[in-house]
Amino acid sequence: MVTSNNPAKGRSQSLYDYYPVTVYNPGDDDGDGLTNHDEMIIYGTDPADMDSDDDGLADGNEVQLYGTNPLAADTDDDGLPDAWELQTTQTPH
Repeated sequence: MVTSNNPAKGRSQSLYDYYPVTVYNPGDDDGDGLTNHDEMIIYGTDPADMDSDDDGLADGNEVQLYGTNPLAADTDDDGLPDAWELQTTQTPH
């Protein structure tokens, strides 16, 4: 006999009645456009800091728009900060 503690009368039983499921929400705690998971696992950036390298560019924009390194304020290591190069229409990478 199959029993359930399902309080919803008339609802058919499912595996969810026996094995509670937690829905994974990757979130974006710092609002930079990258999920917390991607920041920690893929990019190595700080999921609590929208600008991990403090160059004035959000980590998400560096990855998704500019192609710059969100961990380096000067991606191409030419002595000029990425944000300044973007503002002056130079190539930061």
